[in-house]
Amino acid sequence: MYVGYDSEFEQEVVETYIDGYSKKEIANFANCTESKVRLILNKYGIYSYMRKEDQAKIWELHEQGLYDREIAEIMHCTRENITHFLNKRGVSGRKEKINDIELRNRISNSLINRYNYTNNPNFENKSSLYDTARGLFKTIKNRILRNNPNVCAICGSTERIETHHLKSFNGIFNEFMQIYSGNRATFEDEILNFPDFMDENNILMVCHSCHKKIHSKGYPELNKYILD
Repeated sequence: MYVGYDSEFEQEVVETYIDGYSKKEIANFANCTESKVRLILNKYGIYSYMRKEDQAKIWELHEQGLYDREIAEIMHCTRENITHFLNKRGVSGRKEKINDIELRNRISNSLINRYNYTNNPNFENKSSLYDTARGLFKTIKNRILRNNPNVCAICGSTERIETHHLKSFNGIFNEFMQIYSGNRATFEDEILNFPDFMDENNILMVCHSCHKKIHSKGYPELNKYILD
């Protein structure tokens, strides 16, 4: 039975493993047993056993220029598994590639169509239409946040930049459902072609402080940033 540690300790174990240290070395650092280290890694979906043919495939994909996360998707494992494998073999600087904007945009684009109904007939049992739309909406929002200057459109601050939707997700979703065909197989295509859903002008880059003011009473001059 797994007895959990605090999340900060567990994250440190995961990060140390990704850096290429063995479970035995981590156990020595953390003053715990190897089995505890293995349980923590397993909790985060990281498994150390890897068949030789899988190792060869990972190296081949790496040589082709694929990123760790892309290799992980192909190999059906976690990015941490791939990063650890490559770091252990002397390939340094893997973790910071998660900050690569081009990579993250490619991941966003793949996620938008990843759970298309026609590719996954069981999807309807996993999520409601609302949750599906919410996930797509969040992916698009994050892509916009990455690709625009992190400057508050109201006060000019560059601290704690967030996104504010002039028209809320609920408002957009409810409007879409009024014209939705009802065909579950085409839901993703229909909502992604709904103008308000994809409208980047609906998203405003704001700092945390101004965002709170927009949604608070007492700042009538900011009412123009709420359209529903």
